Amino acid sequence: SPKLLNTYLDLLMSAGELVEARKVYDSLLKVPSKGFESYHMLVKYDLLNDKVEDAQKKLEEGVQKYPSSVLLLQDYADILL
Repeated sequence: SPKLLNTYLDLLMSAGELVEARKVYDSLLKVPSKGFESYHMLVKYDLLNDKVEDAQKKLEEGVQKYPSSVLLLQDYADILL
């Protein structure tokens, strides 16, 4: 379930378990109908790995699908600043 993957990815990143986090990230990428929380976690992972362009692309997609998501808009503002 995407919710479980979101939570697991967040915990792994917080614990510094980046190899395992990558596996969860890859699984989350394959989820066909991502919620705004999933976009947030994917962006968080990209930024942790200094992949700002990848994060920005995911945010643009996420904001297009969820234009009223304060979380994604905040992520987007953080990248632009």
